[in-house]
Amino acid sequence: MQGLIMAAQLITGISLLVIIHELGHYWAARMFGIRVEKFYLFFDAWGFKLFSIKLGDTEWGIGWLPLGGYVKIAGMIDESMDKEQLKKPAEPWEFRSKPAWQRLIVMVGGVFMNIVAGIFIFAMMAYSYGERYTVNESLQYGIVPSELAQEIGFKYGDKLISVNGKDIKYLEEAMDPNEMFADNAYYEILREDEKIKITLPSDFIAQLSKQQRADFFTARQTFAVAELVAGYNAEKAGLQKGDIIHTIDTMPIRFFDELQSALKISAGKTVAVGIVRKADSLLLNVPVDETGKIGLIPATDDVKYDTLTFGLIQSFPKGVEKAVSTI
Repeated sequence: MQGLIMAAQLITGISLLVIIHELGHYWAARMFGIRVEKFYLFFDAWGFKLFSIKLGDTEWGIGWLPLGGYVKIAGMIDESMDKEQLKKPAEPWEFRSKPAWQRLIVMVGGVFMNIVAGIFIFAMMAYSYGERYTVNESLQYGIVPSELAQEIGFKYGDKLISVNGKDIKYLEEAMDPNEMFADNAYYEILREDEKIKITLPSDFIAQLSKQQRADFFTARQTFAVAELVAGYNAEKAGLQKGDIIHTIDTMPIRFFDELQSALKISAGKTVAVGIVRKADSLLLNVPVDETGKIGLIPATDDVKYDTLTFGLIQSFPKGVEKAVSTI
């Protein structure tokens, strides 16, 4: 049942994105007087469809093949692959009779609407939930650097002081693209009571683009088990909420990044997990899946956060900023 629910959610989400995208093409075409013959969610392959209605010059419908959707614009070869119409002389209301700049706008209309939708979603998220920022001063155990950050010179437990001479109030500021991509960008850090300056290499952007997507820095933190993934290995082996993991196969574990590293090394194997549960010490055998996970969600009291709220008007510039940053 859960799989069916997830499939339905996926199809619904894709359907909304398809409708928004195709509306971009539709509105751009109508703006220039181009006739839109069909607007379909899903494909009406071989002429089969679940629903259709003709409104003006456009047939609106739902196809039976849930692999996307399309608009059929007169005088344009699209997903319908209708080449017969191009054998006739061009009509003034066809795509092919319009100037190149109008045809270009029609073609990019879908992408434009996707960007607008992204800005709106980000804006509504900022308005509804605000944005949570990690207070840098609360990182008593410093940072966990990504693989690239380690190659550049950062180490586990480093404490960030400033980036390009600007004090870092929130951890997220240390990963601001405007700062990271600046010429001769540098960080000042504290490592075992010694201040150190680390300069990003000149080809930093190229190196960053090659690595798998991951935060350049994350907060280093101790942890306890907060939640267990239902039916997964940790739950089956007997782990419970509130358990504190202190060893993996006799390897001492204090921080969550140490747990992740130990499990990654043991991917596909069964490990002996030493835990503290209230006043008891237990040893549980837990299989690790091929991705290095056992199915638990951690919790910590080490890190403090500030949540910034935005009014409705303020949320839209924030949505634009988030969309640009994401792109």
